[in-house]
Amino acid sequence: MACADRTAFATMIDWDDILHRPAFEELGLSALYRVGDQGDGIPVRLRRDAADQVVPFSGARIVTEASVYLARVMELSAAGVTPAAGDTITLLDGAGQPLETREVQGEPRREDSRRLLWTLDTVAVSGDAP
Repeated sequence: MACADRTAFATMIDWDDILHRPAFEELGLSALYRVGDQGDGIPVRLRRDAADQVVPFSGARIVTEASVYLARVMELSAAGVTPAAGDTITLLDGAGQPLETREVQGEPRREDSRRLLWTLDTVAVSGDAP
């Protein structure tokens, strides 16, 4: 009985609301997410993941700056979106004007322990990095 009670309690907890929504609202970047670079875009909040990547090259390991953004699964799935390579994000300034457009490259991943965030590896399409 205790196990069933714990399971019921766990399903009532909105982990996204507790763990991620406040951080994305306060520290996130406004953006428009476009599936296949089509349409007007879906307004989302993203967080830049500043981790560097280690890339093997001719037997050496080179550290490069990553252009990785995190998106909330809940926010994208509410709009019926599953991220894919070729989608684009347009980062917006405080007035809602476009700063930079980036294309999702490679397969988006859900790497956090609760699988609440999409990890989007991106490459610049236009503009300067924020």
